[in-house]
Amino acid sequence: MTRYCWVEPEVSALSRFDLTDSPLMCAILEQRGFSSAEDVAEFLSPDLKSLSDPYLLPDMNLAVQRITDAIAAGQLIGIFGDYDADGVTSTATLTRAVAMLGGQVHTYLPHRINDGYGLNRGAIDRMVADGVSLLVALDCGTSDVDEIIYAQAHGLSTVVVDHHHIKPGQAPLPDTAFVSAQRADSVFPFSELAAVGVTYYLVRALLGDERAATFLPLVALGTVADVVPLIGENRTLVQHGLRRFARDGVIGLQALAREAGIDGSSVSSYHCGYILGPRINAAGRMAEPDIALELLLTDDRVRAADLADQLGQLNAARQQRVRSMLAQAEEAVLREGDALPFLMVGGSDWSPGMVGLVAGRLTERFYRPSLALSIGDEVSRGSARSIAQFNIVEALDQCTDLLLEHGGHSQAAGLSINTADIPLLEARLIALAGEAFGDELPRMPVTIDAELQGRELSLKTAQLLTLLEPFGTGNPEPRFLLRSVMVRSPRRTRDGKHLQLDLETLEGTVARAIFFDGAAALPSLMTRGPFDLLLQLKLDRWKGRTKLGVEVLDFRPAVALPVHS
Repeated sequence: MTRYCWVEPEVSALSRFDLTDSPLMCAILEQRGFSSAEDVAEFLSPDLKSLSDPYLLPDMNLAVQRITDAIAAGQLIGIFGDYDADGVTSTATLTRAVAMLGGQVHTYLPHRINDGYGLNRGAIDRMVADGVSLLVALDCGTSDVDEIIYAQAHGLSTVVVDHHHIKPGQAPLPDTAFVSAQRADSVFPFSELAAVGVTYYLVRALLGDERAATFLPLVALGTVADVVPLIGENRTLVQHGLRRFARDGVIGLQALAREAGIDGSSVSSYHCGYILGPRINAAGRMAEPDIALELLLTDDRVRAADLADQLGQLNAARQQRVRSMLAQAEEAVLREGDALPFLMVGGSDWSPGMVGLVAGRLTERFYRPSLALSIGDEVSRGSARSIAQFNIVEALDQCTDLLLEHGGHSQAAGLSINTADIPLLEARLIALAGEAFGDELPRMPVTIDAELQGRELSLKTAQLLTLLEPFGTGNPEPRFLLRSVMVRSPRRTRDGKHLQLDLETLEGTVARAIFFDGAAALPSLMTRGPFDLLLQLKLDRWKGRTKLGVEVLDFRPAVALPVHS
């Protein structure tokens, strides 16, 4: 059985429009819904001038007024962020912008375990003691009504800049400049910004477009790391942020890239999502998020190098811990059967800072919504990840009576719960997922962008595909169908988990490929073949050389021979 549900392109629909000079690129773009050369040009080369007016966001005028008034009066501004990469980059961006205007700032980031997500009274008390007059909450605050009221009762003016889901029937934030495209009254044309994206629009309103654009590398990192769709305005922000990384990236970003062995002139969305972002997140997961924030705020190169090294070490420790937790989780799922519509796992020794990573891996492997819990004696904390067919935050909204707190997005959420109520929550989420999926559990649908001919299995094709970057949610790397391929000498990698393959197409093209987590398929691939392959093409860069990389995602016995005209 194939891993995925292959959604093949309709051959008759390909190359109907003259979108580009490349028939293959034309096929990919048409498969993704483009129908005019003008739309393609805008997609491939988005212009910063096309970004929406910041003042279309609700309360932008009021937020700008409160911040500029505080700066003019010499008042101390307290910026409260979140402990993840989106929150840390948001905090660094606004802190630097206010400093450019001559403002005084104290920053506050919550400790993941001691404070939990969102505004907390302890932080507000520290702000009052420090003499803060204006509280600006970034990447949080949407559901923190009680904390906002508490802050105002202690003399703080309040601004909230956020992007999180607004729960049905939630009380409005009182006397607050609440800047969010998620508000029902928002007329902003794009609702999928990360918090750092919303923060960037605030900075545009404060500084103007030219000075604000220097913060785009931070915006790109936070946007990709928060796994929001890389379409529309997000694509524009990320593409320009990556292009400006070497020129405008703060010293800390440059140091982090060097520590990770990345050339700052060729930073991609992959680097942000899988190498740099996890290092920023490792601070909040394994130690204190302030380590990452200091890295993004320092202008001392020696200090930046030291902090980047610390984050690299924390990330390595995080990877080892996650491997252990994930092995336990996968064993539990397989032991109890993986046929449930919703997967729930947990451990009393699991770190609350890493359960989201476990949930994400389970969802990727089993294509099921998942919840991983750090189980405490009385209270447990968890993170959930989901699939397109199941809105996890709406499901949790239907479990409010069982939860102490919860929040998030359609595909990712966090919660806390009395430990005694975990079985009730599990039963309800299984029932809700069962209703959503019906009689048949979902298999991950993979839309095939185009059928690849053997001669197109080349470095030139892989280089052409870079025009579509940045890749991410909403704009995945292209996936291709290559028919009737002979697989030669399939063999396991040293760790026994993956396969290396030699491919030979009907046209005689030969290429080497990798099949990640494909070891179980070795007996099938050792049969005579031929096979149809689902694959992706990469640029494999090593020591200054670039060659073709081929990643096999799935295979099946060849079902039809290609027809050549």
